Amino acid sequence: MTRRPSAALPTLALWAGPSKRALQQVRVDLGGGRSVLVANTHFAHRRAAGDLRVWQARRVLATLERAAEGAPVVLLGDLNDVPESEPLRILRSSATLPLRDCWAAHRPGDPGHTYARTNPWAVFRAGTDRRIDYALASPTLRVASAALALTDPPASDHYALRVTLRTP
Repeated sequence: MTRRPSAALPTLALWAGPSKRALQQVRVDLGGGRSVLVANTHFAHRRAAGDLRVWQARRVLATLERAAEGAPVVLLGDLNDVPESEPLRILRSSATLPLRDCWAAHRPGDPGHTYARTNPWAVFRAGTDRRIDYALASPTLRVASAALALTDPPASDHYALRVTLRTP
């Protein structure tokens, strides 16, 4: 949400299965000829969907690289994978649009589990607490804060992530 003037860009379909997935994008006018591209997505959630998430990460990255037009980028969303996964590596290691994990940048060593047993809405059939929700941003944006939000009571089966970014 922003009070700043903004313009929506086309939505990109990422999967047409039973749970549709997409990339939503908006260009926010910061004034003075500056803007930031803000995008939101939700990757496939089944553990066996790793190859699909890799494809989604590549498609999202290619789309953001084209749409950025030199502006910094913020990618938000439930990526349904852990920080060391291939989809996250793809998003963080682009030569043309490297995205930084805001949580790791501001809270190194803190796991920041967004899907945790302490959340009564989370369903644990197997596995451990994990961080699967992210704010990724261009390195030109400074991470001023990063915190879990909506934890007591939780609003869903995932804890929210609240990040404050500062422009140069």
